[in-house]
Amino acid sequence: LSSAMTLMAWIEPTASQSGWRTIMQRETDAYFLNASNSTGPLRPSGGATLGGGTAFVTGTTASPVGEWTHVALTYDGAMMRLYVDGGLVGSSLVAGSIQSSANPLWIGGNSPWGEYFQGLIDEARVYDRALSAADVQAAMDTPLEAPEPDTTAPTAPSALTATAVGPARVDLSWDAATDDVAVAGYRVERCTGAGCTDFAQVAAPTGTTYSDTGLSAGTTYVYRVRAVDTAGNVGGASGVVSAVTASPDTTAPSAPSGLAATASGPTTVDLTWDAATDDVAVTGYRVERCTGAGCTDFTQVGAPGGVGFGDAGLSADTVYRYRVRAVDAAGNVGDYSNVASATT
Repeated sequence: LSSAMTLMAWIEPTASQSGWRTIMQRETDAYFLNASNSTGPLRPSGGATLGGGTAFVTGTTASPVGEWTHVALTYDGAMMRLYVDGGLVGSSLVAGSIQSSANPLWIGGNSPWGEYFQGLIDEARVYDRALSAADVQAAMDTPLEAPEPDTTAPTAPSALTATAVGPARVDLSWDAATDDVAVAGYRVERCTGAGCTDFAQVAAPTGTTYSDTGLSAGTTYVYRVRAVDTAGNVGGASGVVSAVTASPDTTAPSAPSGLAATASGPTTVDLTWDAATDDVAVTGYRVERCTGAGCTDFTQVGAPGGVGFGDAGLSADTVYRYRVRAVDAAGNVGDYSNVASATT
């Protein structure tokens, strides 16, 4: 080294410590990078002996114990700069050639003072040039050795359940899988029919629930779930569960009974009847009317939700005949009630 250099390393202090603590040093004081110095506990610093005099620059914030911090020092022959986690934290105008030394480069301590750092040091680097701020950031973000590929698959999800919700939907839930790095999501697989084995993927949720919709009514669906990690490793399948969607509602409601028609004025007839029944639920009624004694040309004039209807806007002194039938949520329409008549 002569008039330019860069020193950098990652550090993780394992305890609070004060005074001078060495990351690296070319003894004695030719150039150095420190995890702590005399200005404050665990304040990073760095410097060199330039033209016979020692100069250094220091940060103002302590590195956290138990966490990794990146420290870098650059010197370009006119300016010394200190970077912490890629950001410039201190600089000093200095000049001179860096002291030449054939002594060892120490890492984690020095000679003759010791000044040992309590913690971990990784990726210590020495450059014979001053890196730019962008270069420091790029070096910090680029490991010296590529990380080992993640080849460990996640565990299989557990406690998978499947619940049919109506004729076209099944809700699934399961307990999360685990992974040595991170689970990225899940693969939901489905086949159709009791005892089926031809599973195919139907969804890729990131959470531990899924609603499978657009299914056929009255059908058995079988499910299993796998986890996938951020490296694309797919884990083993969960246990297999099944659910049967509800059969289609094809049963019409019963006929309403007790239909009665009462003229309540020259233009109104009030209708009442006893409720119809259904295997699921009655959702409403259809009121039909025709005009004249013995008429048969009924047309719908109302669709009330309950067991009563007021037919208004009629003609005075006129015979009106009525009949009613019920309808359910599936649109099934039941048989007619008895016919009731009233004269306004």
